[in-house]
Amino acid sequence: MINYIWVPLLIIVSAVAAFTAKKNNDLGGYWNYLVFITGIFNIFTWILLTKLSRNLIFDSLIYDMVISIVFTTIFVILGCGSKFGIIQWVGTGLVLIGFILMKMGER
Repeated sequence: MINYIWVPLLIIVSAVAAFTAKKNNDLGGYWNYLVFITGIFNIFTWILLTKLSRNLIFDSLIYDMVISIVFTTIFVILGCGSKFGIIQWVGTGLVLIGFILMKMGER
């Protein structure tokens, strides 16, 4: 289980990255630099994953799924998607379900 120590780190970094991306979209200014810095931390998380991974394809699917779910959740909490219609929400749900199905198929 020590190999998945990067997952909580990725959740935190992705949540901060989604927050800074939303603020950058709303306000601009110095938020540009914070988006860049959180992107660097995401890269370091990926490097940590490749170092600790025993199954890189499976772990990369988890990595992508965590980023997608965290970004979607944070954006919804921050009020993004308020103009979404039913089709956009169904599409978002299908994408997240697709990631889960890809993960299940890897086992």
